[in-house]
Amino acid sequence: MSKPQPLPIGYIEIAGQRVTASDTVVHHAIELWQRQQAGKDIKAEQDQLKIELLDGYKDLDPSAAIVIPGVCRVTLKRGAVKRVIKDLGAVRALLGARFDDLVDSKTSHSTTAKLDAIIDDDRDELGLALRGFVATTVGDPTVAIVAA
Repeated sequence: MSKPQPLPIGYIEIAGQRVTASDTVVHHAIELWQRQQAGKDIKAEQDQLKIELLDGYKDLDPSAAIVIPGVCRVTLKRGAVKRVIKDLGAVRALLGARFDDLVDSKTSHSTTAKLDAIIDDDRDELGLALRGFVATTVGDPTVAIVAA
């Protein structure tokens, strides 16, 4: 019976500083890396199978499904159609009074890094006043893994 290979030494890097990582952290990182690499091969195989299945769907209604009782059901989800108006003035002129009924208008505003600095400055009166009118959301943390 062969002896398990020792784990390589890993470290945690924060702001240019390195701290030795525990064996558990190193083990989990290696395991995640290996599974991701294996997953890329599986993903490529799945993508090829989907292409082949899509060929069979060409002439079928989008509501059709391939059914293998007790095993699986494969349905086709057509890509969403999204239309974007390229010339707003021309469309507005053509639609006239119907424009507001037939066109969805969306506007989004976000802060710049400069405005973020003002809002984050506890000594800036404008920043303190703005805090009540600017919502801050923080996304869920993610794990990214790349070759070293």
